[in-house]
Amino acid sequence: MSGSIFDLWTMLFHNDGIHFSSSGSKIVVKEILKVLNEAEWKPSLHWKSMPTEFSEDSPYYLVYLDGKPTLNLSDWTLHREIQWDEKHDRPHSFKQAHSTMTKTKLYVAITKNCTCGL
Repeated sequence: MSGSIFDLWTMLFHNDGIHFSSSGSKIVVKEILKVLNEAEWKPSLHWKSMPTEFSEDSPYYLVYLDGKPTLNLSDWTLHREIQWDEKHDRPHSFKQAHSTMTKTKLYVAITKNCTCGL
């Protein structure tokens, strides 16, 4: 058999990246976070151990009742904990949601040329 062939997979991969379905992306994220959480790297790359990306206070943030320090909204991780941590259930009330808010962490950095559908 004669003829020209080309590698369509390689051509598409190098131009457009890899795309997963919603369930495929969840599996990839789960495995990445598992490795990052279990790794004993210093500093750790797990999203909960990294500092807040925009931690500086702003005059537009909410103010505590005493009026002095501001309540930095970038420190709230409720939406990330629900999305990334299986052990957290969706809170049923604002009070329950507020009790789960902790320091925000940056979770996964993806390189410029990698569009993994995450």
